[in-house]
Formats: sequence, structure tokens, C-alpha cells
Amino acid sequence: MTRALALAVLALGCQGTSGGIPPDARELDAAIDPCADMIEWSTREPLPIAPHRAGPLAIAVDDAYAYWTEPVLCDLDGGCQPGPIVSRAPLAGGDPEQLFVGQSEIEQPGALAVTRDYLFVVIGGQLWRSQKDGTAPEIVGAAGELAADADAIYFWQDGQLTRLAADTLEETPVGAAEMQLATDLQLAGDAAWWLEPQAVDIWRMPLATGIAELSAQIEGGTADSLAVDGASRAFLVTWTANDPETPPVLVRTGGDGTAAEPIAELLDGIHDVVVDDTHVYWLEPNAGRLSRVPVDGGCVETLALENQGSTAMASAADGIVVASAGSIALVER
Repeated sequence: MTRALALAVLALGCQGTSGGIPPDARELDAAIDPCADMIEWSTREPLPIAPHRAGPLAIAVDDAYAYWTEPVLCDLDGGCQPGPIVSRAPLAGGDPEQLFVGQSEIEQPGALAVTRDYLFVVIGGQLWRSQKDGTAPEIVGAAGELAADADAIYFWQDGQLTRLAADTLEETPVGAAEMQLATDLQLAGDAAWWLEPQAVDIWRMPLATGIAELSAQIEGGTADSLAVDGASRAFLVTWTANDPETPPVLVRTGGDGTAAEPIAELLDGIHDVVVDDTHVYWLEPNAGRLSRVPVDGGCVETLALENQGSTAMASAADGIVVASAGSIALVER
């Protein structure tokens, strides 16, 4: 049986390369076995936070709220209705607040991020900032993907990673990188990380130096859904393009130059992956399920969602925020 990880896998450190031979089929099967016994997490009922009008495109959380974006709704006759672009609701549950409301059919939201005091959202390529309750909205620039910490957001601008202070809106260049396509921008371990999905290259840029470093490379496939933990371990989904019989595989690369390892075999190619201190989680929307595995390896736990359209999630203090059964919901750890 062919496998998406039956590729030449190389892990690259700053001082050189460290190679690894992909595991054979027996090793792969052992790495992705589901848990033999029913795990309590797999039977948990997601706790409703608030209803949503359409499937969320992006989700962000802070200590108190879940925030999400929704697309313009269109019916089968082609008629479209603008609606809430960004909403929020207390993580403990409650009525949703509409923070940004669309005015036309072309106002589709993009990236979403929250800092300590502000909300940032990309709408039609324009970067908006508001108070976290949606007041005082203003356009502050243009952006695509966003990453955020408590005090600033980060985005690409003409090949330059830029830091935008959330309060003063002061722009500071972090560093430049040559790339064909950069996706999945995020912050972890005092560095910015991103993925070049066609290569497949995982890059990191320490915020202190601004020097781009190739962290890992997987040859012969394509990838999406990068997530990086505090120990600089990268998790991503890889597959063989134009090969429908080869399932996508979730893999983990070490932060110490070790080779990539398979973690789980997936059913479809549209994913979202997040990681916390103990587990890596991933969505398989066509299967309507949320799965997780310990970051250090172990058996796979799977929880069924009552929403096969779930394509976004976020890690909160108490669990994972995801769409299920027509509601933004919290799946407790």
C-alpha cells in the first residue's frame, strides 16, 4: 500500500542537514493505530458557546471570548446576503455580538487575530483594527495572513515580515525571506514560522535576528496546515499530489534536526491543525470529526462533530473551540 510519507524526508538544522529514512508500512501502521480502548475524551459532548449563521472561516480566542468570521451567504439561485463578518461570544456561552457587519456581497473576511486590547481582521485585503468589542474600527493597512502575540500582529509585506504594534500602529521590519508561496504564518518559541507548501519547506525566523532558516524539508509531495509547539516541533499534513488512492498523513518534525515521523492517516485534504502543551489536534471536515494525539506520540483519539463543514478551530485555555451542530462550541480537554 502506498503512503503519503513514502517520500524522501530530510530535516534541516541551522548547522547542516540530518537525514532520515521514511518508515516502512509496518512502522507507519504502528505509529497511527487508533486507541484500542474507548477514551473518555472521544465521547465528550461539545459545549455550545453561541450559534453561528454560516460555517466560520477563522476562529480566534482570548481569555474570555471566542471570535469568528463568517462568509457572505448565497442561495442556490445566486442571491447573496451580507451579514456579520466578525462575531464574538463569551467562552462560557451566551448570545453572539456582531462586531463587523458586511455592507455588500463582495466583503468576504480573511485572517483574524486578537491581541491583548485589539481585534484585527482582513476584509477584502484591507487590514482593519478595532477595540475588541468592535468599536472604533479603522483601516490600518493591507495584509494577508496574520500572526499575533499580546502586543502586536505580524504579516508579510513585499517579502518582508513586519511587526505592527497593536496600540501605536508602529511598523517594524523583522526580516526578509525569498519565497514562492508562504502559508500558515504563526509564532512559536520566540520565532515566526511558515510553510512553503509546494516544496515542502518549513521555515523559521527568530524574532531577535530576523534571519530566515530552513527548519525542515519533505521532498516529493505537498502540504498544508502547519502548527508549531513551544518546543519547536512542527506538525503538518502531507500528501502526494494527483494520487487519490494515497491518503494524506499528519507528520511531526522535531526541533532538533530529527527526521519527520508519521502520526496519523487522514481521510481528506482539507484540514486545520492546532497544538497545545500536550496534544496536537486536527479537523477532517468531510468526515465530520476532530482528532488528537499526544505531542510525544501515542494512539489517536477521535471525536465526532455534528458539523461536516468545520474547517477552522482555535486552542483555548480549557479546550478546543470549533464549530459543531450549528454552534461555535468548546471541546474540553
